[in-house]
Amino acid sequence: MAGLKDALHRLLHREPEVGFSVRYQEFRTLLERNNRIQELMADMGDKLSGEYVFDRQYIHSACDELGDLVLKQIAELSALRQAVTRKGDDALFVAFDRVQRALQDELAGRRHFGGGPRVLSLDEITLDRSDEVGRKNAVLGLARNVLDLPTPDGFAVSFRAHREFWEANGLGEAVRAAEARLDALAGRPAAEWAVALKEVSAEIRERVLAGQVPKALAQEIHRAARHVARRSVAATDRLEVPVRETPVTFAVRSSAWEEDEAPSFAGQNLTLLNVGADDLAEAYKRVLAGAYSRRCWLYRRNRGMRSDEAAVAVGMHRMVDARVSGVLYTLDPAPPACGPATAAETCAGPTVDPAADLAAAPGAAAGRAILVSATWGCGAAVTDGSAPVDFFRLEREHPHRVLESRIAVKARRMALAPDGGLEEAEVEPELREAPCLTPEQLARLADAALLLERYDKRPQDMEWAFDREGRLVVLQVRPLALEQAGPEACPDIEAATRNHEALFTGRGLVAQRGVGMGRVFVLRDLERMDEVPQGAVLVTRFPSPRLSRVMRRVHGIVTELGSPTGHLATIAREFRVPTVVRVENATTLLPEGEAVTLDAEHGTVYRGAVEELRYFELTEESVFEDSAEYRLLRRVLERITPLTPMEGGDSALRPGVLPEPDRCRTLHDITRHIHLKAVESLIAYSERAGNGCPAPMRLETGLPLGLVVLDFDGGVEPGAARAGRDLVCADIASLPLRPLLQGMLCTDMWPRDPVSVDLGSFLSSFTRTLSFSQAAPDKVGRNLAVIGRRYLNLGLRLGYHSSWIVAQISDVLEENYATFTFLGGVTHVTRRSRRARFLADILERFDFRTDVRGDMVTARFKNGQPARMQEQLRLLGWLIGYTRQLDVQMYDDEQVDACVADFLQRVQKNREAGDDRDC
Repeated sequence: MAGLKDALHRLLHREPEVGFSVRYQEFRTLLERNNRIQELMADMGDKLSGEYVFDRQYIHSACDELGDLVLKQIAELSALRQAVTRKGDDALFVAFDRVQRALQDELAGRRHFGGGPRVLSLDEITLDRSDEVGRKNAVLGLARNVLDLPTPDGFAVSFRAHREFWEANGLGEAVRAAEARLDALAGRPAAEWAVALKEVSAEIRERVLAGQVPKALAQEIHRAARHVARRSVAATDRLEVPVRETPVTFAVRSSAWEEDEAPSFAGQNLTLLNVGADDLAEAYKRVLAGAYSRRCWLYRRNRGMRSDEAAVAVGMHRMVDARVSGVLYTLDPAPPACGPATAAETCAGPTVDPAADLAAAPGAAAGRAILVSATWGCGAAVTDGSAPVDFFRLEREHPHRVLESRIAVKARRMALAPDGGLEEAEVEPELREAPCLTPEQLARLADAALLLERYDKRPQDMEWAFDREGRLVVLQVRPLALEQAGPEACPDIEAATRNHEALFTGRGLVAQRGVGMGRVFVLRDLERMDEVPQGAVLVTRFPSPRLSRVMRRVHGIVTELGSPTGHLATIAREFRVPTVVRVENATTLLPEGEAVTLDAEHGTVYRGAVEELRYFELTEESVFEDSAEYRLLRRVLERITPLTPMEGGDSALRPGVLPEPDRCRTLHDITRHIHLKAVESLIAYSERAGNGCPAPMRLETGLPLGLVVLDFDGGVEPGAARAGRDLVCADIASLPLRPLLQGMLCTDMWPRDPVSVDLGSFLSSFTRTLSFSQAAPDKVGRNLAVIGRRYLNLGLRLGYHSSWIVAQISDVLEENYATFTFLGGVTHVTRRSRRARFLADILERFDFRTDVRGDMVTARFKNGQPARMQEQLRLLGWLIGYTRQLDVQMYDDEQVDACVADFLQRVQKNREAGDDRDC
């Protein structure tokens, strides 16, 4: 940093003071860098869609370029602020250095676990947090919070906590020394190396067990356990079971960094069952120590992983007192099979391979069935193969008819021991030869597992239980590893579909890849959503976000309108439902009730079920999300793209309100701070005498806008700025501002009917407004447009809501962009959120990429031709006028669709009247 500070010192002490034109050019350079930064972040985000091929070198190059651009921006902002305040921006350099070090650690393979929570409730966890809590915990959170499947209540202790335990007990050096000792014995006799492995494993495990759990972590674990216990007593957790008069105990499982991914670690790491709340801290240490057993250490080394880089998160989930439990495979592993815990991979004892027993059964359809193994009591007997179990083979299609069953004699079961752990118990005589599961229970199991399979695009291995009250509980899920049987395992799509009629092909835009089969259900009225059947291919005209209600039931979606970046597309990707949007006349092309196959990879719908496509994705060895490159990109983007909310008040980001540099957590935080501070600094610089900049001027529009214009570079017609004279719209030469004003001044778009506001909503908005900070400069009541011939930065307040528009239009398409942020209103947050949905719906229809958080909308359009850019800004002007008091009218969800239709009609009317019409 010393050389950097010296260079900054020279940059900040340039004399004499330069004119405004030089400062403006510095400002333009900063904007150009900001545009490139936005493009890079968008490109990196697009790579996560799975539609693009990239390698590790791409990630390194993109991060290097981003770091260089942001560093130069900080230096340019410092020079600009020095000219105004005589103060630089050392705090931004410190923030940048903090983020950059974390990025470089990730790129170098030094996993960065600092900053996140030590303990997370299962309610907070989805796949997005797998890098904090491991895939095992993340998938269980996904099942609970996204797919709404029943899981035990509980929490996860994160990788950060593991790292803090490691550092507090000085274990890092000990493990590295152990790895070095094993490295030094490479090539020596196997017996000698095995003795060394036994010794170092015992030494490290003893040190872990002798370590002290940091006080803060122990307190958080016990606090989380008490919370689970309270929820159990109140019977308010997701299982919704009646309260039993027994203490709440926990299953404590590892969720290591790579566990349940490419190397499955199945059967390797330690699981402790029926652990009391007071014993969780000790159980935590035992699970951490288990990661350094001989078999785990050897497993890692055989796969090129080093134990000194191991990271272990731990799941602590409420123990289920199971009446029956077991394992389900969503696809029968046709021989030769390699399930998730084959004998070659585990030292846990004999294993049971249900496929091996049933594959030879007469009439069995190998690979095209669901396999279930079950026993009375807790499921340890199923996974470790220590007791006879019932086997069932089911049809994959609903209602999952039982194709075959083999019922064992089950004399004993595993039960919860009063003092913790499990104990053997006698099975009631009348149940010993009875099936563990009814056909209805089997169907419920199959539906739950296939929902997970459709989401993950791979066969699944699911551990489950039915508790004493008969409630299904999903305990654990991992991908089911299958050996490819040969070239026929991955069918050729063209050959597979040659004899199938295509109802249409090559139409629409892919919002979510995949293959879905089912009967067509045409939804013309959102009030009929409850009628959508299980397994349907849903066809509808409008891509309403309200369709999230049926996402768990449908196998595919086709819409006539919409955008691949819209709300419905986002939800479809969240649930991984194959979806194609913008298929013209889809509601008439696809006959209701007919069985079809939707190939969302190619925008094709076939008549009937194309069985080869049903298994096409499921026969892939892996999915792109599991690649090391994908996971690395996802991790580095966590250091790059999120925006940090302000502390206190609404969690939504606000235009013109910035986290201070010490709270900037990402490069996006830093660049946003730079952009707004640069605008403020340039305005302040322009107001100083003797620097050659025109003074701010008032723009008279005939509307209560109170708009002040600051022209940097030809944004006003020559000769228009005269002393004592306000500007009028005809004086504006700014390519972005002129069409925006045309849209805003179009009175056909402004609401004419008076609206009433309830007192509670008014007071809610009043207190909210007082705390709102205006876009630059942050003076309440002042609407300011900073303009040039090709540039616009407008902070605008109308009544109780605020908009912020930043745009640039040039002859170079790559430099063109328009961003729009909208927030606020006079009503309750529910109505404001409806208005946000309306805005996002409209913007998506006109190809903006949008994001909605509560009542805040952000949208971006880029790389358009100049004429298209002006059309988009005119649209924003229309929206600003139309939505001025729209939240007041949003008294129910139906108003959102009604206002969308009304606005589109008005747009059509105004466009037919001609773009040159004087609004």
